[in-house]
Amino acid sequence: MNYPASGDGNYFNSVMVGRANLVNEINWLVQQCGSYTPAIFLAGHSQGGAVVLNALLQVSGAPNLSIRAKSAIRAVVVFGDPNFSPNQPYNAPGSPTNTDGLMGGGIQAYKDQYASYRSWGWPMGSSFQGWVYKIRSYCYSGDFFCNRGKASNAMNIHNLYGENSTTAARQWMEYMVNAF
Repeated sequence: MNYPASGDGNYFNSVMVGRANLVNEINWLVQQCGSYTPAIFLAGHSQGGAVVLNALLQVSGAPNLSIRAKSAIRAVVVFGDPNFSPNQPYNAPGSPTNTDGLMGGGIQAYKDQYASYRSWGWPMGSSFQGWVYKIRSYCYSGDFFCNRGKASNAMNIHNLYGENSTTAARQWMEYMVNAF
């Protein structure tokens, strides 16, 4: 997906351009599949995570996912999302519980929309049925963007997801393929 990926004063516009492009691409893909609904998996790091999550939202005056496109979303993984909100049911195990991301924790209505991407079933590793969330948000304690880390290694922490969380994210996505 193509978008400006701007980290300066144009951050919000960059996310919105990326969101619109991703929504349009997903809607197009689902439409091209005729009566077959594809299984769509999304992933993003940092601003890319914000783009991916924003694409899931219903936003007035902007392109939105069709009902069929929303049903095609099987799993979403984000790493180091600057809009991270602690204590959400879709956060990865071990995520910080104390601090919102650098861009704030988001609007409650948005958190509720994210939490609506779920199915009833057997959560990974659980012996009891419950809600299985289709979003998994990874945030490391001390990450500059998702946990407002201030230590000298906060940016290094932000860039460790590829080394440290991709295996867990892949296993979770495989579970989402096989369980639903």
